[in-house]
Amino acid sequence: MKTPRNKLSHILVNLALLLGLLWSAPQAKAQTRDGLPIETVAAISLQTFLKFDYKIGSGRSISVNDLKTYLAKINLSLSSLPEDIVDGIKTGTIEAFMVRGVPNPSLPGTFGDVVQLRDRCNLLLKGCTHRGLLIQPPTFFGNSESIKQGCWCERCGGCQGGFIDRDGACQPITCICTMIPCDGALCKGCARCAFSSCSPGTFAVSSTEATVGVHDRLAYSLSWTVPDPRNWHDLEFLSLRIRDTDNTILWVLFEEASGTFSLVDTATGHPVEAGFPAGSPNRLQTPHATLYLAETSVLASGPTSPTVILNLSLSFKPSAAARIYSVEVAASDEFGDAVDFTQAGTLTITPLK
Repeated sequence: MKTPRNKLSHILVNLALLLGLLWSAPQAKAQTRDGLPIETVAAISLQTFLKFDYKIGSGRSISVNDLKTYLAKINLSLSSLPEDIVDGIKTGTIEAFMVRGVPNPSLPGTFGDVVQLRDRCNLLLKGCTHRGLLIQPPTFFGNSESIKQGCWCERCGGCQGGFIDRDGACQPITCICTMIPCDGALCKGCARCAFSSCSPGTFAVSSTEATVGVHDRLAYSLSWTVPDPRNWHDLEFLSLRIRDTDNTILWVLFEEASGTFSLVDTATGHPVEAGFPAGSPNRLQTPHATLYLAETSVLASGPTSPTVILNLSLSFKPSAAARIYSVEVAASDEFGDAVDFTQAGTLTITPLK
């Protein structure tokens, strides 16, 4: 599908590019956690920052090594890039897409190659910035003295996304930015899109006002339903956290791909160790609570069911007694959609009699 060339408006061009890609290449959703294909992000960035109408199919993905070669060719050091983008390059979570022969806005009649970057990291657990960075040759900015001094700043282009694709699935937000010479101005980082505007589904819990005594068992269920046409296997993680204003007494992560449960370190947001499946004899313990996996289960009506139910067997220790806690849930899916922790109910733990 060709991009409209009549330039009715900036918005119409961007929308047409996005819808054209989502209709012609829905399989791209399975290749990245961001529902916007990187080619779409590049097209939007090129129009936003360079007023260039990108023709679908005229660019190509490049490797990290190719990216480093490109940066060396245009004399742009890795340290000049935003810190989160550099981290993504080092950890391998960066996608790179090159577009050749882009008109140089500072030197009419000349052309250069540009590269679109996009971080694909895990939004829910790693605090991914979830944005794209357009890199242009320094010649695109004329003969600024700041270029010679290696001074660069981010220029922010806002956020793009939140569209519904042909399958009725919500595509997430991607922030876009580029690098410009700072010219002595104070550099300010672009705003981060920490979470998608799209929802991976809805939840319910077995009790919104649960009460349990110290050392007594609490059977607590969390059900999650994904939107049509997805099924519960499209989920990536489900999290349940029990906390008050002073302390998190339990944070449990369920990973769909492995079917395992693990404890999460409240300081880092990462699992403490490898998880264990429901039904195993293991117990996941904190100083305040225990999850009994032998009596825990994961239930769904079938592989294509939109709903999955986590039946958790819990108990709590004396250190958690005589308080009322918030029970919070969060989720992310394989399409990049994520919901940050949302209160699902309360839990009162009564002391030993």
